[in-house]
Amino acid sequence: MAVTMSKPPKKTTVKRTFTLKAFRWRSSEERREAKRKIDAIRRQADAAHMELVRPVNTKALRNPKVLFGLLAALLFSGALVLNILFRAPAQQAVNKESVQGQINRALKNVKTLAVATTLFRIDTHMWPRYTEKHPYGVWEVRRNYGVPGWKGAYVKWISNDPWDHPYVYEPSDSPFTAPTIFSCGPDGLPHTEDDIRSEPEDFICDKGDWRPQPTAADTPLTPNKDLTHE
Repeated sequence: MAVTMSKPPKKTTVKRTFTLKAFRWRSSEERREAKRKIDAIRRQADAAHMELVRPVNTKALRNPKVLFGLLAALLFSGALVLNILFRAPAQQAVNKESVQGQINRALKNVKTLAVATTLFRIDTHMWPRYTEKHPYGVWEVRRNYGVPGWKGAYVKWISNDPWDHPYVYEPSDSPFTAPTIFSCGPDGLPHTEDDIRSEPEDFICDKGDWRPQPTAADTPLTPNKDLTHE
């Protein structure tokens, strides 16, 4: 059985007509008024353009007031530039002096703590303890943690160093040698080149000598229980 294909119906198009009557000027007077407005806009645009490309008025430059104003502006700009150029080295010098002042203050505090530990040693016959059982360290010169003979406080307060790091106390291996007190310095790391450390002579004061003296028989003194770290 044959199947015949019928043609699709044709699309019908509807023609639409537009009138330009609404877009046309209704009278000659309206056309003239519109032309006047357009001309006025063009004149304003030309005037703005001429204002932008107008040459410099050289007569104004011969005015003393104008010249004085320009000279004052140049002087002010020059002073500002010189201030910026010379202020940077001066600021660097101030910062260097500030760092040196911090180092001097840390060194003074280290020596103060060294003298305090010496007084502690003279009264108690032992150095401040820093062990797992007694982790007090240099704080024993500020508070009494049950040490016989303690007559402190040997300092009023123990603060951090100028870089806000605590001072480090390292006990000595022998009661006959002084411990070490130091600041970690600007980098905040111990045992580096910028550490500010105490010296053995910092532990000598005018109120006594902590160092053991030889006996009458001129025999070396051996450490006893009171002189050892717990």
